[in-house]
Amino acid sequence: MRRHLRRSRRKFFSPLAWKVRLVFWLGAVIVGLVCAGFAVMAEHANSGFAQLAQRHPYAPFIITPFGLLTIVGGTLSCTVRLVMV
Repeated sequence: MRRHLRRSRRKFFSPLAWKVRLVFWLGAVIVGLVCAGFAVMAEHANSGFAQLAQRHPYAPFIITPFGLLTIVGGTLSCTVRLVMV
């Protein structure tokens, strides 16, 4: 039992284990910050779109289809590039 505790203590305090833990923690922090940034940008985009719709009531009927076409076109061009490679 003591041998097992010594081994686990060595593994817990080893520099390699802490490097791996540090990499995962930094990755988690970066992913969290990126998600929070996307949420803030989405809120700004939503409020801007609402203001535009308030000023020009028919603007969403024009902007939305062109936005969809842009997204589909970008997705298809990326897909075609991936398939060609």
